[in-house]
Parts: sequence; C-alpha cells; structure tokens
Amino acid sequence: MQKILIVEDDTNINNLLQEALSKAGYSCEQAFSGTEAKLLLNMQEHSYALVLLDLMLPGITGEAVLEEIRKKGNLPVIVLTAKDSLDEKVEVLTSGADDYITKPFEIREVLARVQVQLRHKEEKEAEEQHTLSFKDMLLSLIHISEPTRRTPISYAVFCLKKIFISQKWKRLSFCHDRRENDRCDFTLKI
Repeated sequence: MQKILIVEDDTNINNLLQEALSKAGYSCEQAFSGTEAKLLLNMQEHSYALVLLDLMLPGITGEAVLEEIRKKGNLPVIVLTAKDSLDEKVEVLTSGADDYITKPFEIREVLARVQVQLRHKEEKEAEEQHTLSFKDMLLSLIHISEPTRRTPISYAVFCLKKIFISQKWKRLSFCHDRRENDRCDFTLKI
C-alpha cells in the first residue's frame, strides 16, 4: 500500500484528506506543521510515495519543506494552498513542486492528481530499472538508441555497449574472422 504524507495545519482539512485517501486505498500519515513534516521525512523507517503539502505552516514553511525534499530526491509533491497568485504558483512549481492546487479544492480533483503523480512515479521507476547509463550514453532495455542517432542501433552493438557500461570498461578487444582468417582487433572508446 502506498503511503502519503499529508502536511496541513488545518485539522479539518488534514482529516478530510486523510479520510478520502484512506478510502481510495492509500496509507496516510499526518503532519500539522513544517517542523513535524521535516522530522517525519528524515526518519529512515518512513518511506512515502507522495507528499501533499500546504505552504502556510507553523514552524518551518512549506517552501522550506519542499526545498528539503528536493535536496534528497524526486519524491512527488502536490502543493495544496490558499496562495493563489500566479507569481506564487510559478515560483513554487519552478522550485520543485510537481503540482499545485489552490484552496478551496474538490476532493475528487485531489484524488485524481494524486493518482496521476503516482502513475508518473511508477513509470519513471520502471524505466530507470531498465536503463543503463554512462556519460552521455543511455541504453534502455526497452528501446535501443543513442543520443546522436535517430535510428536504433544493432543488437550486437547494444550488447557490447551494455557490457562496457555495466563493467565500466575502457577497452574491449576481440577477434573476428574475416576473409581467410584475418584477425581484427577492435578498440571501443567511451
């Protein structure tokens, strides 16, 4: 069950979100201040799939909590706040929020946005599990291509590059039979 951290100082709104998310099949943990949220996020035993974050919090501000989250990784964050100016929305989104919902909100919309963010997170994690990278080279086990080439590379080249990347090799030599058993020595540079 995916766990969501709700960071909202208004007890009624926090409880409403917790109840709706629980009914939708999510496990929820509640924080009522920025300080409490930071403490929960720093605890190793807590692993959250997503954070719903108010900006106007007692203690540490929501913006500071968002900054702490971004220092550690790409945990999806949906901001739920009464701040509705365009400048504020742009600032928070460019600072790392994945979505922004202004209060008052419809609970069905919040649930839909949570679902979308979690789907994007799962897709990204699945892609990362099937990808190897080294410098500017990216090998996907789903799609084989190079940044400089628009067409897929051959399977043999893919396999060689996969070995290079996974083993961090700098040189690979092998023999290849050509006309009348001529020997070839190939060096691939990464």
